[in-house]
Amino acid sequence: MILRLRSFLFSAPAMPLWCYVLLSFPIALIPSLVLSQSVQWILIFFGVDVASISPSGTIATPGAVFSAIVFAPIAETFILAYMLTVLSSSSLRRIWVVVIAAICWGCFHAIFGRLWFFGTVWSFFVFSCAYLVWRQVSFRKAFLAAALPHVLINSLMMMLLLRN
Repeated sequence: MILRLRSFLFSAPAMPLWCYVLLSFPIALIPSLVLSQSVQWILIFFGVDVASISPSGTIATPGAVFSAIVFAPIAETFILAYMLTVLSSSSLRRIWVVVIAAICWGCFHAIFGRLWFFGTVWSFFVFSCAYLVWRQVSFRKAFLAAALPHVLINSLMMMLLLRN
C-alpha cells in the first residue's frame, strides 16, 4: 500500500489527469482529517484549550465561499508553482522540496489558527507532489493536478460549514 502511494505521488502519471485528480482528492483529504483530529484529541488529553489555538469562527458568506473555493486554490497554486520551481532549482532531492513546501504552507495556514497547520501540511505535500509529477507533462496539467484537489477539499469544507 505504501509503495503504491509512493509510486502515485512521485512517479510519472500513468493515468488521465481527471482520474489522477479524483484519486489525489481522498489521498490529500483523509490523512489530513485524521492528522488534524488526532492532534486535537492529543492536545485535549493533555489539557490544552484547543479553542484558543483553533481558527476563529468562520462565517460562510458568499465572499468567504468564493475565496475558499475559487480564489485561494488558484492564488495558492500559482505561489506553490513558483516556490516549487525555486526549490527544485537547488540541489535538494524532490522529497525535501515537497516537504519544505508543505511545511511552509502549513505555517502560513497556521496564522489563521494553529491547528490548521496539521491538516494543511499533508494536503500541500500531496498538492506539491502532484504539481511536480505533472509538471513533466505541462504547466497547465501540473497546475490543474495541484489546484483541483484543493478546490474539492475546500468545497467539501465549505459545504460542511454551511450545513452547520
